[in-house]
Amino acid sequence: MSGNVGGVGSNSGVLLPVIIGLALGVAFIVSIAVFTTTSTAFPYRPPIEDEFRSIEQIPEVRLFLDKYGDHDFNNGFSRFQNGTIKFSYITWAQVDKDGDGYKETFRRLELTLFYDESGGMPIYKSYDPDRLKQIQVRCREQIAISLDEDQSFTDIMRPAYDGQVRDILENARCLF
Repeated sequence: MSGNVGGVGSNSGVLLPVIIGLALGVAFIVSIAVFTTTSTAFPYRPPIEDEFRSIEQIPEVRLFLDKYGDHDFNNGFSRFQNGTIKFSYITWAQVDKDGDGYKETFRRLELTLFYDESGGMPIYKSYDPDRLKQIQVRCREQIAISLDEDQSFTDIMRPAYDGQVRDILENARCLF
């Protein structure tokens, strides 16, 4: 009978390492599956600075930065699911709009670009001017303080698109 008891004890001594080994194996397989799923769902994206360096090849952006680069300005970046990237450059200033020497109005100049990155090389690898969907410039004036920032500004000149943008940036008197 003592041999029988020893047999039961030896089975339980082997069973515990087998269960631990199976649990570790399953955990390893699950972690690899999660890692490979995550890496394909979130492809590599370069730093945003690389994206902006690429878009700054566009003459209108270069003109905006040369003319207003010493002003306070913000730039923004959005990527949409349809493969479009939106780049925004916004600068602002207090403006004397009636010539009395007092800067009574807050204005901002907005340059927005839409670039098609779908189905091709990412912009940071190869900028293609044919994939630039639209360029827009707007001169806006603050009319009220509102929680919705877009509603607190109104256009003081018609927004310009594509071929008109360069002329507005060179000649329009939005901020000075």
